[in-house]
Amino acid sequence: MSWGYSTRPISHPDWEVNLLSRTARHRISGILSHFHRTKKFSGPKQVRMAIRSPASLREFLLNNLDRFDVISFDVFDTLLKRRIEPPDLVKEQSAAFLSKYLQSLGIPLQPDDILARRKAIEIQLRRRAVAEGFDAEYIFTELAEGLIDDCTAAAVSARLKKRIVDTFVRQELESERQALSPHPEMAGLFSELLRKNKRVILSSDMYLSAEQIRGLLSANGLPVRDTPLYVSGELKLCKGTGRLFRHWIESQRVDPRRAVHIGDNAECDFAAALSVGLSAIHFADPASQTRRERLLNLHRAAAGNDLAKGKYTLALCEQIRNHPLRDDFFFRYSSQFLGPVFAVAMHRLVEQVRQYGINQLLFTAREGFIFKKIYERFAQSLIPHDQRPNTVYAYFSRRSTALASVQRLSPREVERCMLKTKHGGLGMVLSAYGLPQEPFAAIAAEYGIALDDPIHRTDESRLVKFLSDGRVQSAVAPLQRSAAAKLEAYLTQCGFWGRNRKAGLVDVGWEGSVQFNLINAFGQRQDFPQLFGFYLGRRRGLNLLDFSPSFAEGLLYDYRNYSVAERLPLEFLEIFEEAARAPHGTTMGYRWADGNETIRPILKQPGQADRDCEIQNNPQLAVLQQGILDFAERYLEVVRWTGYGSQQIKPYVLATAARFVCLPRKNEVRTVIQGLNHAKDFDAGNSFELGTPDFNPLRLGDWKKVKRAFWRQGSLARTSRALAWLATICRMSFFGSW
Repeated sequence: MSWGYSTRPISHPDWEVNLLSRTARHRISGILSHFHRTKKFSGPKQVRMAIRSPASLREFLLNNLDRFDVISFDVFDTLLKRRIEPPDLVKEQSAAFLSKYLQSLGIPLQPDDILARRKAIEIQLRRRAVAEGFDAEYIFTELAEGLIDDCTAAAVSARLKKRIVDTFVRQELESERQALSPHPEMAGLFSELLRKNKRVILSSDMYLSAEQIRGLLSANGLPVRDTPLYVSGELKLCKGTGRLFRHWIESQRVDPRRAVHIGDNAECDFAAALSVGLSAIHFADPASQTRRERLLNLHRAAAGNDLAKGKYTLALCEQIRNHPLRDDFFFRYSSQFLGPVFAVAMHRLVEQVRQYGINQLLFTAREGFIFKKIYERFAQSLIPHDQRPNTVYAYFSRRSTALASVQRLSPREVERCMLKTKHGGLGMVLSAYGLPQEPFAAIAAEYGIALDDPIHRTDESRLVKFLSDGRVQSAVAPLQRSAAAKLEAYLTQCGFWGRNRKAGLVDVGWEGSVQFNLINAFGQRQDFPQLFGFYLGRRRGLNLLDFSPSFAEGLLYDYRNYSVAERLPLEFLEIFEEAARAPHGTTMGYRWADGNETIRPILKQPGQADRDCEIQNNPQLAVLQQGILDFAERYLEVVRWTGYGSQQIKPYVLATAARFVCLPRKNEVRTVIQGLNHAKDFDAGNSFELGTPDFNPLRLGDWKKVKRAFWRQGSLARTSRALAWLATICRMSFFGSW
């Protein structure tokens, strides 16, 4: 029988063994699979087979323990699996580390320059080994010494150079440790064979030393202290030529027909082992191979394509998951949709904090709740300790800051309120500003206005006369002064003031109402800080901040960018508000406590329809936020590996979010609409359904419900996803109105 593996000499300029193509590997797997049987083999016949699963491998080995005196395992991608692909990400991270280290010593080398120097030194070491009669292999310590010598030349002393080498080696070993995890079933099989007193050895083509690889294996829970380990870098003999196998056959004094090698590489672990007389098992896990190839292809595509960078990032986030995805709809939904959106936004916030030198971040209640948790995780890794701003979870809301910001109740204030609520009358306006119904109800009655009469126009003569009544403004003034005094005291308590300070408000959005209110109320103070607003999205509305001296940015969407891609996910604003909020009630105002020495927020309590609705949603909210934080942890790890910026990852995340919002699947719509309701904190205690659960396109009244729904596309997708996409296209045609 002939075998389809390559026998070409090593001729790659980097002296790397060429792997078989995916088609060739599949041919080998297909040809050899019929050899796999659970029956025992007898006699010295050479075993050659491909096994696709650890369970099948275990079954074969345990049934044939007497057949083999020595069992050899490959290390990488067999006992240990890589959490990141390609492996060269480890070298890239080491280069970035060394670049920063050398720059601190006054040696301005960029990571790309260091990688190029490393490549050149690798080639020199491989050529030297071949010239000395060995295989094209080298040991990492030689590389590190040569690289540091090349980078520093005569700029540093020999003692400092040695310290740089030691630091660089430790850094790369730590990166390798973080990039690896044990293959659970293979590690279990390895340990089981040791317990059965089988002679087990390890063979690896790797530039690290045996001791360094042993440390990586031990860190991943494999008992290898007394296990013989043969490494190509140390011996300068590799598996691909068969010389490493011949070396340990002689060292172990074993008949090659009584030894078997197991590994994932079709050429080096299988074909080369067979060529020296060993039995060989190609451990070919098709799912792992396909996943690795996909990641490698994405990494190549990402070289000059931001959309591919985002796709590669999300694929890596899935690859490094340490546990199976929870079988819970809201956990999966948030991990796949909301998690990427919030993670990219907080990544952007970290970048902006560093750029502007922010001294304090105030995460506004309630939507700042999840943002603060994600940001603090990111800041710990991405911002140097001495540059991290102080963070505060600030009990602000539109309602708690609205009254303090107005000098009088005018049509402008009524218009702001009606833009938020889009229905209701004077009673709702009073409630939104925290004003009592009396004496305003009695005065309004004199002008023929009932509190529940809908307000259609703010220039209506009866409303204008009511607002112009001196009694109205006299009643508002003391309440406004009291609200302003309490809010001012609360800001002092938060450490907000400081003329030369930069403070940032972090909120979900959308028009910067709280930021506008704070500027209106206290902007005249000499110690008012330079105020920045960072929002998940900033949309066109009353344009409150357009003529403000403060700064405001939409981290994910900003209407000033005129980007359809940014706008599409915000067709469903309420899902972001709902997923970001804290489980506690809205901040209604403030009260003095502890003998008028401290300010405490007044939170909305159960008993009102909107708060009861929120409490009912809280179990689903907790699961949503668990999924968001689970994704954020993995996203942070991937960003540390790749070094990508938020703006490079953002395009693909926007495209993914647009799919969930504008082309949702029927099961997603059904579960979201049935499982979540929404309440507005500027409203007067009302809760609303997110969509129309029983939409029928043949009923005219249902189209009116869809028009009023928060999630139009979701309502339509219950009938047809094509309708949902058509609605999106129609909305895009009125781009300037949003």
